[in-house]
Amino acid sequence: MTALIIVEGFRLPAEHPLTVHEAAWVHALRSITGDQVPSPSLRLVQGLRRLLGDVGGP
Repeated sequence: MTALIIVEGFRLPAEHPLTVHEAAWVHALRSITGDQVPSPSLRLVQGLRRLLGDVGGP
C-alpha cells in the first residue's frame, strides 16, 4: 500500500511514472505559463475544473 503524500492541502497521485497523457499535460502547462508553472492554489484548481467540466471524475 502506498502512503498518501499531501502537499499544501493537495493529495499527490500515487508514485509511478507519468503516463504519456500526464506528461502531455505537464508540457501544456509549461508552454502556457512560459515554463513558470505556479503552485496549485484553490483558485487555480477551481478554474481548471470549471474549464474542464466533468472530465476525469467527481
